[in-house]
Amino acid sequence: MHADSLMTSPELWAKLVATKGVGLTETEQEQIVKELDCERARNLKAQQELHRKREKVNRGKEMMREREKKAKEDKMAAEMEERQQRRKEELKIWFEKKDIENRERLARERAQIRALQDAKRAKKERERERQELFDKEREIRLRRRRGRRVVHKSSPMTVLTLSGGVASAPVIGSDLEVRKDHHGLNVGKTEPLFPEGKRQIGPQSAGAVNSMLEEPRTQLDTEESSYLVPLPRRETARVKKLKKFFKSTEDAFAT
Repeated sequence: MHADSLMTSPELWAKLVATKGVGLTETEQEQIVKELDCERARNLKAQQELHRKREKVNRGKEMMREREKKAKEDKMAAEMEERQQRRKEELKIWFEKKDIENRERLARERAQIRALQDAKRAKKERERERQELFDKEREIRLRRRRGRRVVHKSSPMTVLTLSGGVASAPVIGSDLEVRKDHHGLNVGKTEPLFPEGKRQIGPQSAGAVNSMLEEPRTQLDTEESSYLVPLPRRETARVKKLKKFFKSTEDAFAT
């Protein structure tokens, strides 16, 4: 500032410095004030220019920051959009997978239900067939039993039974007489009959019948072998039951 002023009027400025402002004329004072005003105006203009340049620079920086910020926001928005799109695709894939799993699970459950229903139907069918077979076999057994009863009623035979109704092999009346003499069995014609029309073997004859059943008979007379009826295989079990019953009855009366 002072250099420019000195270059404008160096003598005046030298005099101002030497006299320290004393002894200057009015014209010199006006000139100095004018030059000072010009200097102040130049400084103000320079400051304004500098401020303008700074504002321009700041504006440029601000615009750059705004552009960077906008670019960053755009980038973040694009990334968010991409993440959302990827999430939508993942959710879509997940829902499709779950839908497939649910359909497969429902198909398996339906198959299991159908299998259970088929198994139940098959079981009922087997039970029905088994029941039909059982009914047929029972009908056959009843027919055979009725046939045997008819044969027993029509034949002149006496059936030895227990009080429980378990029957032994049919025996002819003459066989009882012969066995009475041979084994000492006390069977009389005047013994009372049960409502079923069958004779009862009392406790007094239990030992005799038991001995009769247990006694080995390897040799039979010609006359005796002619009237004895052989026991079928099915009656063997009944004979064993008779032996066990007479044994228990004999023990009970002994005590």
